[in-house]
Amino acid sequence: MSPYDKALANPTYKQVKKGFTSHVEVLNLKFDTHKASFEDLVKFFFTFHDPTTKNKQGADKGTQYHSTIFFHSSKQKQVAMRVIGEVQDLMFDKLIPSNTFKGFKVMTQ
Repeated sequence: MSPYDKALANPTYKQVKKGFTSHVEVLNLKFDTHKASFEDLVKFFFTFHDPTTKNKQGADKGTQYHSTIFFHSSKQKQVAMRVIGEVQDLMFDKLIPSNTFKGFKVMTQ
């Protein structure tokens, strides 16, 4: 099978790193739920992961670096979606309809 085949079932790290597959680089993390919750981990993820850059993290560029959170249950999915929503809310100060300023001239220099 060619390393360029997007359906590659078990790619090597080198193939993923070079962007030859549609896979992403991941960390498989086992955690003690008595010490940290899934929500704690998702929130921690966003302390070092920049969700505003597509297919890039720091100096690393490519589709293998796109934002991905894996979940094991519907509860974890709900937690991840809620935290993602909280992070998205922090990205915007205001969301205002464009017709709010109807009739005003925009001045630029």
